[in-house]
Amino acid sequence: MAQSFNEKQIPSIALTSQTNDEIRKAAVQRLRSGDLKFIFTVDLFNEGVDIPEANLVLFLRPTDSLTVFLQQLGRGLRHAKGKECLVVLDFVAQMHKKYRVDRKFAALLSGRRFNIKKEVESGFPHVPAGCSIQLEAQTMEQVVANIKAAYSNLKNYAKETVATFEQDTGKRLTFSNYVHTYEIDPGRLLDVKSWSAWKNEALGLVAEPEPDYEPLKQAAERIAQATGPNYLKAIKGLPQSGLGMITAGDRAATMLHGLLWQKPGNKLGMVDKSDTFNRLKLNPRALSDLAEVAEYKLGVTNTLGLRPYPELPLELHAHYGNDEIQAAFGRDIFTESGQKGVGVLHFPWCKAYALLVTLNKSDRDFSPSTMYRDYPISRELFHWESQSNTTQKSESGQNLINHAAKGYSIHLFVRSTRTIGPVTAPFQYLGKAEHVEHKGECPISFIWKLEHLMPGEMLEGAA
Repeated sequence: MAQSFNEKQIPSIALTSQTNDEIRKAAVQRLRSGDLKFIFTVDLFNEGVDIPEANLVLFLRPTDSLTVFLQQLGRGLRHAKGKECLVVLDFVAQMHKKYRVDRKFAALLSGRRFNIKKEVESGFPHVPAGCSIQLEAQTMEQVVANIKAAYSNLKNYAKETVATFEQDTGKRLTFSNYVHTYEIDPGRLLDVKSWSAWKNEALGLVAEPEPDYEPLKQAAERIAQATGPNYLKAIKGLPQSGLGMITAGDRAATMLHGLLWQKPGNKLGMVDKSDTFNRLKLNPRALSDLAEVAEYKLGVTNTLGLRPYPELPLELHAHYGNDEIQAAFGRDIFTESGQKGVGVLHFPWCKAYALLVTLNKSDRDFSPSTMYRDYPISRELFHWESQSNTTQKSESGQNLINHAAKGYSIHLFVRSTRTIGPVTAPFQYLGKAEHVEHKGECPISFIWKLEHLMPGEMLEGAA
C-alpha cells in the first residue's frame, strides 16, 4: 500500500513491529506536520498512540474483534485544531462466510435496539448525530446478504458454538457468557429456540417436554427487552418472588403475570394469582431460562431502578409492555384482557392517563388517521397529538387539558419503533408530564413538560 501511494506522489510509509522505534516516532511527527500523508500498519497503532491530527482511517482487512475494530476507528476520533471531521473508508471486500458484519455496524449505533438490516437498507438513520455511513450499491447488496446469511444460518452457528463454548472460551456456559462472547442478538436467538433447547440440542441431550414451552419461550424474549433492575431481580427470583408480591398486595405481581402469560388466568386454567407462579414449577427448564435471561439483562441495563411514584410499581426509564403498564395502574389483567392497540389508556379509578407513543411510524403498522406527530422537543418538552376524534370539549380532551385542576396525572411511555426484530417493542417509562400548551382539535396538539429529564439517547435517536 505504501509503495502504491508513493508511486502516486502521496507520501506514505509502512511501519511494522520490526521497525526501529526512532523511525516510528519520526513517522508520527511527519504525519502530524503534514509532510507524510499516510502511515500503513498492521496491529501496531491500535492503542497507546495519540495522533489527534489524523482525519482519515482506512480499513484494509476484516477483523472479527469488536474491541480491535473500535480501537482502530478510535485512532481518528480525537479533536484537533482545523479538523472538521473524520473520514473512514472501509475497503474490506472478500469476507469469510462466517464473518459477522452486523456486529461491526451494531457497534457504531447508539445502543442495540435496532434492526441492523433495516438500518443498512435505510441509510443508517440512527448513527450518532453528526455522523453518516454511506455504502456503494454493490457493497450494500453484499452487506445485506451477509446479514441475512448470518441469521438464516443461526441454527447451525448457534449449535456449533454452544457445543464447544466451554472448550473454546474456558468460561461456564451461561446465557450471559454466550451472548457477550458471540455478540448474538438475544431476541433472535430466543425467537428460534429457548435457551435450554439450544443447549440440549447442541449437547445431544433429550429432555422431557414441558407443558408451557411456547408461552414461556416467548416470555423469555420479552424479558430480553426489560431494563428495570428491581423488576429483573424479581424475575430472577421466580416463583418465590412472585408469590411474595401477592401476599404484599403488590400490583407488580399482576405485571409479572402479563409479562409471563399475555392472557387472562381463566383462559389458562388458573384459579388465582398464585397459579401464575406455581405453574412455573411444572416448567423447570423454562424457569431456569427466565432467570438466566434476567441475569444477563441485569448485567447490561443502564436503568437506575428509581421508583419516583410510590403508588406505581414502575421504574423510571425502564421498559414495559402494554399488559404490564395496564397492570401497574390497577387493571387486573389476571381476570380480563387489557386494551390492545390503543395509544391512550384511561384509568378513571386512579385518575390517570398513560400515553403510549411510537416515534417512528410506518405505513405498514399505522393507518393515515394514526400517523400522529409525536416527538421530543428537548429532554423536558414533548410534542404529542391526541387521538384523531378528540375535541377540546370532550371528556378526554377536558381531562387532558385541565388535568391538574381535575386531579389527573399524565404518564408518558415512549418507544422508537413498533418492533425490535421478531419482538413487539416495549415502551420506556418517562414519568409524569404537565400541560404546557395545546391547540387545535381532532387531534389536539399538546406540549407536555416532563417531571424527569428523558434519557439523552432517546432525544438523540429521535433527532
